Amino acid sequence: MNKDSPPEHQARARKDLRAAARQSGATDPDAIEQVLGRGGLISQRLGGDYEVRAAQLAMARQVLRCLEGGDRLVVEAGTGTGKTLAYLVPAVLSGQKVVISTGTKTLQEQIFNKDIPLLLDALDLELPVACMKGISNYLCLRRLAEARRASRGLQGLLVPDPLLVRIEQWAAETQSGDRAELTDLPDDSPLWFEVSPTPETRLGRACPYFDDCFVTAMRREAAAAKIVVVNHHLLLADLSLRTAYPEASVIPAYEALILDEAHQVEAIATTFFGRSASSERINTVARDARRAAQLEDDDRAVTMADHLQEGAAELFHLLYQHLPELTDSAPPRGAAEPGRLRLIDEPLGGALQQSYFMLDAALEALAARLDRRARGREEWVNLATRVEALRDGLSLFAEPPSPGYIFWAEQRRRSMVLHASPVEVGPILRQTLLEEPVPMVFHLRHPRRGDAPRRSRRTAPRHRGSRRGLSGPAPHAADLLSRPGGPGG
Repeated sequence: MNKDSPPEHQARARKDLRAAARQSGATDPDAIEQVLGRGGLISQRLGGDYEVRAAQLAMARQVLRCLEGGDRLVVEAGTGTGKTLAYLVPAVLSGQKVVISTGTKTLQEQIFNKDIPLLLDALDLELPVACMKGISNYLCLRRLAEARRASRGLQGLLVPDPLLVRIEQWAAETQSGDRAELTDLPDDSPLWFEVSPTPETRLGRACPYFDDCFVTAMRREAAAAKIVVVNHHLLLADLSLRTAYPEASVIPAYEALILDEAHQVEAIATTFFGRSASSERINTVARDARRAAQLEDDDRAVTMADHLQEGAAELFHLLYQHLPELTDSAPPRGAAEPGRLRLIDEPLGGALQQSYFMLDAALEALAARLDRRARGREEWVNLATRVEALRDGLSLFAEPPSPGYIFWAEQRRRSMVLHASPVEVGPILRQTLLEEPVPMVFHLRHPRRGDAPRRSRRTAPRHRGSRRGLSGPAPHAADLLSRPGGPGG
């Protein structure tokens, strides 16, 4: 089809493509050309701004063949290939439920807000599409109500927190609850941590705000969508959850998976398949427990929550003081990143052991108190579970090391995070991600001059599939998940 095709031919082409997009099955190989080729639907939509790219067409044909053949494809595409449309077009035309995972939220939002609308407009097609982010990106109405009550109790009605007022005004208007709409909200806003959910704070159907929950609405939209755009953090959080609880999931079941910038997966996986503990998480749980106790005039639980915060402050203060002697002499991989330090085994032993024991005792006492007061109430049971989870996570750093893990610390602006990361994430990813019985496309950024080579193949996917290099000769694209995980690996 070219730009001089009669309107009736163009209309027929759109009709045929729409039919292909609505049901799974073999797609006419010429469909890619009709959309991306010279005089195709995208060309007509963009006019003189569109340039036909041979590498883009080649990639799109390979992706379509992969999706419809149940195969695995690893493709390296250089700058200027037009790789996003090269996988979006076959994803839509396949008629399958496709999850597209990106390396960053910025790219995720670009695909959802710009690229997909452009494609659907060119096809004159209505297709349900959803964007999923981690739940901490969404407002929790219950926690907002708790923050409002706590603010008024502390400050009185005459001195409202201006940022809290701003969030309340936005909450009355927003349809998505996505914090990205709050462009004036600082990335590290402490208040947002108080009004956003975490996996531990969600109450499910027991929550009085369940029917209006933004996270619930987001998941419903994703369940109904044909194309779901996520990011690698959420994809790996889903895999981590399903590893622990096979019946649970964050992302709905899908028929195909496309990973954009798949070379970033390994580094992110070391976080999600590891363990961590931080002063911020302890303070958040203590604050939530204090609020719940204050509402019931439980002065003893309030005191226990205060002791927990004091114990956390003391332990992490000592940790800062003793960092030089707790730091491994071998610099971690990625040491150029500020605030990352490789730690010795049992970093909470030795000079920090007594403070750790005191914090552990405070966690144990508060968990027991919350459990006794719960009387079957979901919120209190949830709080007790969160405290116990913190205790279990912290103990890993005070005991003899588990085989296959390394310890490191991450210094953030408002807290310090202790990490225990698996040395090798390849076997974990093979057992989770790569064992999914669906076609997969892995896009890797084409290495640029000066990039470090991807050398190791120890964690490369061992599945039937193909490898394609575009915009130049393809290096070893099988080095998808190439190195041992975590700093120092």
